[in-house]
Amino acid sequence: MRLSELQSVKENYFTKIKTDAKNLLMSLIAQKKDTIDTNEFINELSSMGHNVTVGSLQDLLKDSGLIQSVNDKEIKINKDVNLTTYSNDGKMDNEKVVDKLASKSIAKSLK
Repeated sequence: MRLSELQSVKENYFTKIKTDAKNLLMSLIAQKKDTIDTNEFINELSSMGHNVTVGSLQDLLKDSGLIQSVNDKEIKINKDVNLTTYSNDGKMDNEKVVDKLASKSIAKSLK
């Protein structure tokens, strides 16, 4: 295996683990959690096939904007986090998706 292929595999792995960690965090934030047990979070990531330590978890999540801190006992959620996203026109992205699907459905039924 060439060095460039190894680099690509490494980048794909880190992208996957970062995505899984963020998705897991967002699902816990949506449940209105203020703190998360670090070991439970690590165990959940382990069940997804990722080998994570507290230190690597700190590095992984430090720029996410979703957390305040990570230590060996708990992950503190950033209280200012807002999972709702808006576009430049002030309309929620979720609302745009629903509008688009409804328009397609109406157009399809009119044919």
